[in-house]
Amino acid sequence: MQRRQRTTPLFRGVFVFLSALLLGGCATTHEVRVASVVRPATPAATLYRLVDQEIPSETRALNVEAGQMLRRALATKGFREASPAQEPELLIMLACGIGPTSTKKKTINDNELVGYQQPPRMETFQVGVDRNGKPIMETKLNFDNAEPIFVPVTRAVDLRLNRKQLHLRAYRRLTGDPASPPAEAWATDAFCDTEDRDMSAALPRLVAASMNYIGKDSAGTVIVRVKDDDRIVSALRTGK
Repeated sequence: MQRRQRTTPLFRGVFVFLSALLLGGCATTHEVRVASVVRPATPAATLYRLVDQEIPSETRALNVEAGQMLRRALATKGFREASPAQEPELLIMLACGIGPTSTKKKTINDNELVGYQQPPRMETFQVGVDRNGKPIMETKLNFDNAEPIFVPVTRAVDLRLNRKQLHLRAYRRLTGDPASPPAEAWATDAFCDTEDRDMSAALPRLVAASMNYIGKDSAGTVIVRVKDDDRIVSALRTGK
C-alpha cells in the first residue's frame, strides 16, 4: 500500500520559497508562429516608408509602439527609412492587436488535502454578547494544531489563450509611373497564444520573431522561440 505523503506547513512554506527563487531567474520561452511570403517578380527594395492607417483610437498607441520596434528591426536588416524628400521604394503597412481566444487543455501536478494526522478539535468560543449582556457562544473546529496530510494528484485544467498578432504588408510600384497602383511585394504575419492580454509585452517578441523573415519566404509557417531576456528583445523594446 502506498504511504501517504505528509507535508507540514513549515516544509511547504520552504518548498514554495525555494521554487520561487529557482524559477524567478528563468525567463519563459515563448513560441511565435511566423509565416512570410514574397511575391514573384518583385525586385528587392530597401528604402521604405511606414504608412499610417485608419485604426481605432484604442489601438493607435500600440501601433505607434510597434512602429518604433519595427524601425529598429528593419535597420538591422539593411532597410533605410525614406526622408520626407525621398520617394520610397516600399510602402510598409503595420497592424497589431489581440485576435480570437481559444481553449487549451493542460495537465498540472498538485497536492490534495485528504485528512489530518492530528485531527482538528471542536472547541467552544465566545463570539460576543447579546443585548442583555449574556455571552454568545459558538462551537467550531480549531485547526491551529492540526497536521494536514497531502497526496500528489494530477489535474486537467482549461487554459484560455489570447492570440497576439502582428501583420506587415509591403507594397511597391512595379513601373516608374507614380499613378500606377502599388503591388504587394511581401507579407509577414506573426502570432502567439498566451494566457495574458498584455499586447505591449508581446510586441517585442512578435517583432523579434519576424525580423529574420521580413522580405523573405518562410516556405510555410515556422515556429520561432523567443525569451523576454534575449538581447534582441531588449534592444527592440528600449532601442539600446
